[in-house]
Amino acid sequence: VTSPATASGDVYQLVFRTNADGTARVLKDGAAVTGTLRIRADVYCEMPVELTGDETELAVEFTPDPAFTFSAFRRLSSYDPCVFTQTVTRRALGKDGVIRVSKNGKAENGGTSPEDAVDLQTALDYAAPGQTVLLSAGVYDLSGRTLTVARGRDGSEEKPIAVKPAENAFVTLD
Repeated sequence: VTSPATASGDVYQLVFRTNADGTARVLKDGAAVTGTLRIRADVYCEMPVELTGDETELAVEFTPDPAFTFSAFRRLSSYDPCVFTQTVTRRALGKDGVIRVSKNGKAENGGTSPEDAVDLQTALDYAAPGQTVLLSAGVYDLSGRTLTVARGRDGSEEKPIAVKPAENAFVTLD
């Protein structure tokens, strides 16, 4: 599963890829949401899944095709079915298309105002297409930490995710 473990809306774009041909089923909270899907090796499979509640358990049950081989001399070490799970946490941050961030922001805040600011990583985890992550002035100490934008945390040309300083604010990521 290559899609992020966080979401900001009701519909989540599940993305996964296998290294072998085979079949798969997608489950949400233990119940099948697809029939049997035919899967090709190294081809991304994308599908929207409606989220329910703040946390949704998704699973991909994959069964390799018994005839699949990498080459005439390379086979899978196992053709047994396998299950890949991902718990997706849904949370909407910000107000009026803006997520407020400060150097002392807290992950549990809502990002709706300077007093309710979240930390930068939380904003990056939950930013939705069309939102702006607005950084309050200051030096953001990133010592020993890496900021990560998860694969699949995408905006679009029409609705980009922007990260910028607040008006007249000087921001340093250090």
